[in-house]
Amino acid sequence: MKRRIGAAVGLAMVGIGLVPFVGLQAEEAPLLVKIGILRQQTPKQTISLLDVPPDDESFAGARLAAEDNNTTGKFINQSYVLADAKISADDDPLPALEKLANEGVRLVIADLPAEKLLKAADAGRERGMVLFNAGAVDDSLREADCRANVFHTAPTRSMLAEGLAQYLVWKKWRKWLLITGSHPEDLLLAEAYRHAAKKFGAKIVEERSFVDLGGGRRSDSGSVQIQRQMP
Repeated sequence: MKRRIGAAVGLAMVGIGLVPFVGLQAEEAPLLVKIGILRQQTPKQTISLLDVPPDDESFAGARLAAEDNNTTGKFINQSYVLADAKISADDDPLPALEKLANEGVRLVIADLPAEKLLKAADAGRERGMVLFNAGAVDDSLREADCRANVFHTAPTRSMLAEGLAQYLVWKKWRKWLLITGSHPEDLLLAEAYRHAAKKFGAKIVEERSFVDLGGGRRSDSGSVQIQRQMP
């Protein structure tokens, strides 16, 4: 880009007789920017069996962004390519991260749970890699477990809870019934709602639990459980 500007300025100066014309220099090859997508494939939660999120949701978003960036990249002589690295819930993220590093990737979009994100960040720091947290919502990642080479695009649980709390208070719905799931992440979200209620002047008048007993939605036990608990 600098060479193009320099050539244009040179032509203008020749036009007014200030300097001799020396000709255009050869255009440089585009700067290739490799971006890794490190993602853990897990079952997607859905309200309706007819509306199931796609398995490649995070990669599809990154691909769309890369295509958009490549449009602008033509003007600044840059080209963006993606490298996909998928792991399962039981996999260690380090082999996939090392594979990306060996391919020359230094920028990684990580769609991982908090524990694996921290492990990947610590290993990536030694390789000069920067990770963008696109999935983990744990508040500790911005506090006690903060890493210098991790940037966060995913909101925390407290951000989500406080956003909803502000809306409910603005609507003057200040008395809440809090129904909490039985999984560890459910309990963390419930605590975030309690903190948000106190912060913005709402009151949790009652709490109840929705216990996951492991019944399938399509099985008899799962149907009975849902029919009994939901009312």
